[in-house]
Amino acid sequence: GDRLVVTAMEQVSFVQMANGILNNLLEKAARNYRELAAFRECYQYAYRRFQTPERSKFPSEAAFLTYQWWYNYQILVEGFNRDADQNRVKFWSQYLDRCTVTRLRKQQFLFMNFGKYYAVESEMMGKIYFYSTDYFESVVRLQLAKCNASEGKSWMYNSSRPAYSKAHQGNWQSEVSSRMRILEMI
Repeated sequence: GDRLVVTAMEQVSFVQMANGILNNLLEKAARNYRELAAFRECYQYAYRRFQTPERSKFPSEAAFLTYQWWYNYQILVEGFNRDADQNRVKFWSQYLDRCTVTRLRKQQFLFMNFGKYYAVESEMMGKIYFYSTDYFESVVRLQLAKCNASEGKSWMYNSSRPAYSKAHQGNWQSEVSSRMRILEMI
């Protein structure tokens, strides 16, 4: 279990052994990322050791991708923790190894960078917006950084130019997945 693995890592006398235990956990979870969701204390230990995901910190591509998913998952769960409907966490979890998630805490937004496009979600349920990376970085990020949460949501709805937007209604998951394939995000 979670606590037992952390205890083992804390009690070993060599950093290399603790890294080996952690890398073994990452390698094992590479086949099923969702297994890591229950390992909250292990994640805190891993985060103290690795911080943000960087390929050079891991012995294999599988361990790196697993940690990247885990890191993104923790940000996603933190961001959507006030949302009673966990469908957004479930939906985005399937793509977390293909993006980088960042959180604008004060303004309550999550940004998911998929390379050519960013997906933007408010922590409080609203619409999903996809922006081209150029437009996001030159306009959207700057605008949202100077707004509060409600002003930012209003600006995105009324004034921004998304490549795509969708409310969380009906069968939104399949429509959003389809659009992500069309935009070559996934």
